[in-house]
Amino acid sequence: MAGITDTTLAQVVVEARGLLSGLAGMAETVAWQGLPWRWAFIYRHPATEPVAWAYLIPDPTRPQIAVPLHAPSIESLGVKRFKRYVREGIARGRPVGETLWTSWDVMSKSQLEEVTELLVRKFKLTIAPGPDEE
Repeated sequence: MAGITDTTLAQVVVEARGLLSGLAGMAETVAWQGLPWRWAFIYRHPATEPVAWAYLIPDPTRPQIAVPLHAPSIESLGVKRFKRYVREGIARGRPVGETLWTSWDVMSKSQLEEVTELLVRKFKLTIAPGPDEE
């Protein structure tokens, strides 16, 4: 990644991009999001328009993943089963209408793996529900 000099951080961003863009039907775009995010990768899915599904902010010193969550359906994600890092991010989320704006720093592969669990659950709940979840 241009601009990210720490190879570990660059690898985490590359891995996060692969994970997010690899979800079925997900489209990745890059757009200016203003301060403090600046340029960000935006992930959209037709099932969740007009709200973006997730954002990856490739800050050279502090990459982040931001995930807007539909507040009424947060409990159906099984929040209590998430690791502490993810639960704390949900608790720190900022409500705007019915959307809870959550974000996590992803400074290491282990932090990315913890946030990935949330992303996978959100995907299964909002986009690809199983037969017992419909």
